[in-house]
This record gives sequence, structure tokens and C-alpha cells, in this order.
Amino acid sequence: GGFIGTIGIGVFGSTAFGGAPGLLEGNATLLWTQIQGAVIVAVYCAAISFAILYVLEKAMGLRVDKQIEIEGLDLNLHGEVVP
Repeated sequence: GGFIGTIGIGVFGSTAFGGAPGLLEGNATLLWTQIQGAVIVAVYCAAISFAILYVLEKAMGLRVDKQIEIEGLDLNLHGEVVP
């Protein structure tokens, strides 16, 4: 939603609402700026997420053992049994 909304500002921006004119008012520059910003933020978020997952994987692992997964997480990790 945020990605589409950011690009939408570049398309529908209007001076009538106190903003910069968008593509519909003949300003393609704002659309290009909004696309660049949205892509930069998406790449940044992906890189930071990858870094966090990498550190977590090295520190404690991201998955349980295969046998625990087969037997069931509730039983092995929490001692819960469905009646």
C-alpha cells in the first residue's frame, strides 16, 4: 500500500491541496522522484531484513530440528496436546 501510495502522489499530486503538481498536471519530474524514492526504500528494507535474518541464523538458527517439526511444535516446545 505504501509503495503504490508513494507513486500515486507522483501521479495525482495537485497544487489545489498545497502540494506539488503531479503527472496529471503535467509534472513528470515528481512522478520520477517518487518512483526513485519508493525503489530506494524497498531496496534498503530488503537489505536490512536480509542482514537481520543472517545475524539471527548465525546466532540461534531460524528453524527447529527436522524431528521436532515432524513430531509437532506444540508438543515439543510447549508441552501442549490437543485433546
